[in-house]
Amino acid sequence: MKVDNKLQFKEIFVIICIVILMILFGVNIYSTSHENIKNEEQRKEYTSICSRKQNQINNLKEKILNKNEIKNGSYNNPYLPDGFKHLEGNWNDGYVIQDENGNEFVWVPCKIYINDDVLELKRYNFDILDNILTDKCYENLENVEEFIKSVGKYEGFYIARYEAGKEKDSAVSKKGKDVYTNVSYNEAYEISKNMYKGNGIHSSLMNSLAWDTTLKWIDKTTSSKYSSKGSYTSSNANDLQKTGYDSINKIYDLSGNACEITTEKYYENCIYRGGYIYNNRENKRSPGFRDSVLSEDKSNNIGFRVILYLD
Repeated sequence: MKVDNKLQFKEIFVIICIVILMILFGVNIYSTSHENIKNEEQRKEYTSICSRKQNQINNLKEKILNKNEIKNGSYNNPYLPDGFKHLEGNWNDGYVIQDENGNEFVWVPCKIYINDDVLELKRYNFDILDNILTDKCYENLENVEEFIKSVGKYEGFYIARYEAGKEKDSAVSKKGKDVYTNVSYNEAYEISKNMYKGNGIHSSLMNSLAWDTTLKWIDKTTSSKYSSKGSYTSSNANDLQKTGYDSINKIYDLSGNACEITTEKYYENCIYRGGYIYNNRENKRSPGFRDSVLSEDKSNNIGFRVILYLD
């Protein structure tokens, strides 16, 4: 009788254990399934945001195009801002201008629509593995609205010849300066915006349309596929160079030195571009590569670049 009681107790214990495991397993399946559904809903919502943001940009470009305004400039005749002088180069191989303080910028010829002679201002995908694609990130219209209007009017924009260098707490575009790093996205955004004010001249942090169109222009004019290949611009893989180490079309360090924050977003993170020194030669990232970082992050290898445009 005692033996039977022991057997019965063991059987009950085993059954209870099995039931508990089944409950736990069921809860785990439900939790995993629920989490998957939630993640899929978030992914769909984010994809919708990306599409909506891009449509806003396309609609603005179409609206500007339909206005048929008299243009103030043309892609092959760059407009010279007040206070600047032409330093060197031509519109199709690097037209360089300089202000009275020595800051230098290079003209990028483009239009807001497709043309046989010049590129369209837009975001591009490049032939790069393990890359965040343009349809998985977005550009806020408020970051680029005035910039797009300016390109529609002048058929081009100016990109800083150099990564932002640091003079006291101000950004400069000069050769041989310490790269302005250890800044968050918001700090880089404000510093870029405050570089120029007045005389119809505006400066801002590099956006995705400007970065991609610059790379496509370099690809077209040099036949180098620079956007996907690039170069390695540091002689020492752990040493940040001063601004002005490596150039193409008279623009420096797009493919190396510090990586550069842009206004493009990936979820709540900001996209940075360009190869940088801490990638070894086997795993170096080309200029067209997209990766993301937390907006509040600061790093020795994260810098930024300024663009210039006109009213």
